[in-house]
Parts: sequence; C-alpha cells; structure tokens
Amino acid sequence: VFECATLTCESGACVATADDGAACDFVFDVCLSPGVCDELGICRPGPATPPPGNDTCDSATAVTASGGSASLTGLTTLCAEDDDEPGCVHPALDGPDVAFQLGYTVPADRWQLTSWNVWVEAGDHPDPILFAMSDCPGSGGVELACNDDCIDDDRIDCSSLGTRDPAVNLGVQPDGSGMQFKLFVDGYRYRSGTFDFHALRGDHDNNPCSSAHENVNMVDATGGGVFRGNLNGYRNDITSTTGAHISLNCHDPPLMDMGSDDAWPAYAWFYVEPEADATYCIWTDESGTTAPPTSVADTVIQIFELTDAACTAIRYDVGCDGGTGPGGARFELSAPAGRAHAITVSNYEAPTGGSYTLHVDVGACP
Repeated sequence: VFECATLTCESGACVATADDGAACDFVFDVCLSPGVCDELGICRPGPATPPPGNDTCDSATAVTASGGSASLTGLTTLCAEDDDEPGCVHPALDGPDVAFQLGYTVPADRWQLTSWNVWVEAGDHPDPILFAMSDCPGSGGVELACNDDCIDDDRIDCSSLGTRDPAVNLGVQPDGSGMQFKLFVDGYRYRSGTFDFHALRGDHDNNPCSSAHENVNMVDATGGGVFRGNLNGYRNDITSTTGAHISLNCHDPPLMDMGSDDAWPAYAWFYVEPEADATYCIWTDESGTTAPPTSVADTVIQIFELTDAACTAIRYDVGCDGGTGPGGARFELSAPAGRAHAITVSNYEAPTGGSYTLHVDVGACP
C-alpha cells in the first residue's frame, strides 16, 4: 500500500479520482517511479531515471589502482541497460550491467609474476555477476573470466566474501604489456542493486602444479611474451610412478631418484595452447645485462605434452634443453592447433632458487 496524493493506491492505481498530476509510487518499475496520477486516478509511469554513467562499455568507469589496489563503493546497476552478456550464465538469465576499466602495465624490472584479483561485495544487490573481457564486445573483446558466486582456488580466497559475492582473477600478463581490462557487474535473473567494487594486485606462484586444484597456477603463454619470475620457495612437484621425486634428462645429475626430498629441481609452470598450428622459440636469458643479481646461474627448459591445459594432464616428455655455459636454455616447439604443452623452468643443478627471464617467442628460433 502506498500514497497517491492524499488517497490510498493499490497496485499502482488510485482507489478514487485524484488530482491530475499528483505523484504516486509506480510499483511496476522502480526506474519509472515516482509515477504521475492521471485524471482517472490511475498511477502512470513517471519520467525514466537516467542510467548510471558507466552503463555501457564505452563509458566504463576508470579504476585507478596505481598502488596495487582500488575500492569503489556505493555503486549500482539500478536502471542500467542489459548491454553485455556474461559467459557463465545463460544469456536469458542475466540482467542490467555496468562497466569498469582497469589499466595496468607489467613492469620490466621486477622478477615476480603478478596478477589481479577483482571482486564485488553486494550491498542490496541480491545476486551480482562479475566478468572480465580483453576489450569491449563490439571491439572484438574476448571474455577472460566470469563468476557468479566466488569459488576458492590457489589465487582467490572466498572466506571473507558473502555467498553471493563474485570474484575473478585476471591472469598473469607478460612484461611490458599494457592491459586495459574491461570488467562488468551484471545481475542474475534480471536482478539489480548496489555493490562495492574491489581490485588487488598480488604475487602469483606458478608452483606447485601436481593436482587439479592447482591448474590455475600454470601461466598461459600462448600469446607469447617475456615473463620474469623466481623459483624461491618452489618445490619439485614431478614424481615417478613410485611416487619418488625425480630430476629429468637435462638436470645434473639426470634422472635421479630423490625419494621424498622435493627441494630440487623445482619448476615454474607455463603452457601454450594455440588455436592454429604454431611454432614457438622458448628460451631463457642468462646474460648479465638483463638478469638480476640473484638470477639462476643455469636454467633448464622442459616441455611436456598435455591432454589439456591441466596439471594432471601430462601425456609425455617432449624434450628439454639446459646445462652449463652462457646464453641460457632454448627449445623450439611445434604446437599443433588445440594441443596444449607445458613449459617448465628449473635450476640445472641444486639448490633451487633465484630469478629467471623466460622468453616465449611466436615463430621459429633464429
């Protein structure tokens, strides 16, 4: 029950004739309320409430996170249009959405892989959806991640979020790449409401990689690029059929059974999975001009074929390169379309640790 002028109204209509033009609560659409009573005492839609300023991808709100974090509060999808479709729900089940843009350039002087976590805390929004794209849908953007309700993995901790709060990780990007992520807050089953938006940059560990839960640790290097990371605190996550930790052909000593000792060799995991046949030149840079003071003195590159891009999907050992001498390890990989291959970086000999620079060049080695 609500008021139309001084008269009682029900279901948007005045019980008795009211003054033409009196305000009333148009219950059928909050974005068209307050409504206007007509000469018959019926509550008609009022002027439409303007949509939020970031209603479309082209008008996305810029997220400033120069210090590695950002929080925007008191936001809403109320009265927004349904412009974009998340991939994690049926297109007929999403609702009004608003857009954000997070820009970030990976520094070329830091030997630590990083990625962004983005999450939404629902205010009075009953069920927000969060999804990320490489660009606006109309500009050829592809979806990078989508989530309805937060799911724990090695990158995202949902323990402090509500059961309906969504969260996504934007993945590790190569050095020097200037990314402009497009992020959208949508609503399940046409729902809308207020929410808070958060982004946080954190260190990414691409080890261990020995269980399905750890699949997210592998870094996607399909598009190529330069990746600077370190092996500090990493462990040997490759075991033989007997469960013993082992070294591989290119290590010193090779094929050594170390039993339960998982200290060396430890692996940093990457993968490529091209849509079309591709050749990659994969190499590590050990030159003094680009390597940090604590760099790995000798690196090993090991390639495995995977049945899919998963830690538990190793099919067989493709090959390796490494050993003493300047210049680093190098391996040329021919990757058929749709076939996933894991790339690992490790120390040639014990102990484990230090920084590395991995180049994944699209094309044959010179």
